[in-house]
Amino acid sequence: MITIRIEEEVALNMLMDRLSYWTDDATTTALYEAMYRSYLDEGMFDGDNFNVMNIVDNDYVNWCTIIEKGDDLYDECKKAWDNFERCIFSKDCTIEAEANGAYIVRW
Repeated sequence: MITIRIEEEVALNMLMDRLSYWTDDATTTALYEAMYRSYLDEGMFDGDNFNVMNIVDNDYVNWCTIIEKGDDLYDECKKAWDNFERCIFSKDCTIEAEANGAYIVRW
């Protein structure tokens, strides 16, 4: 195994390129981009294995849900986001990002 360093923008582009395999929906793309950008800014991937397919595929298929207006959890997400809260303890999930009036939630 080798260790390499890449710029955050390159890593983000790699993640978003993989997301395009799953969807081309503008809102979904904006939400994932905001989420991954914050992860990169926080150093979440530093010093760890950076397997783009594993990260994106698991997030898209298993761990994250898009909540839009009309969905059951929307009002709780909006209220929490507006109050600078990210956890919805009653649902055991975390709001990762907001874009276009929708939210991405990690279970």
